[in-house]
Amino acid sequence: MILSPTPKYVLRVQPLRVMLPKLVIIAAFGIIFLIIVAVNGFLFPDQVQFATYAIVWISALLLLALEAAWTYVRYHNFRYDFFENEILVRGFTTYAINYSEVTDLSVQKTFYDRFTKTQTLLLQDGKHQYQLRNVPNDPQIIAYVSQMINIGKQRAPPL
Repeated sequence: MILSPTPKYVLRVQPLRVMLPKLVIIAAFGIIFLIIVAVNGFLFPDQVQFATYAIVWISALLLLALEAAWTYVRYHNFRYDFFENEILVRGFTTYAINYSEVTDLSVQKTFYDRFTKTQTLLLQDGKHQYQLRNVPNDPQIIAYVSQMINIGKQRAPPL
């Protein structure tokens, strides 16, 4: 249940930070496929024509464009709303994480996170582990969430 009508802090996920690894992987596979076609053209010059190269390039670029568009459509409204007593995750599904129920807060940084200057916040309650992905690598965000968890635990009624 949201106590305040507007969030104290809104953190939007940047679609480019989500798109980048996918696009790099697709581009790498496209280049590998093009190399395979080029080797095939070198070994069998009668069978590989210019049209084959054009089809490979057009297909790779079309796949890159479709993946970029699909990722943007999926993530452009993805955000984390920080309220006084909970975090409301608005993404593919909407759910709330109550500060008073969080037992552990930790940070995970992968190679990709270091490259894009992001991090993943791991929030653990008694039943679930929530991951807030693609959060900017800012110590103030961790301090803010930690502070809100401590305040939420103080406000929580005893069991």
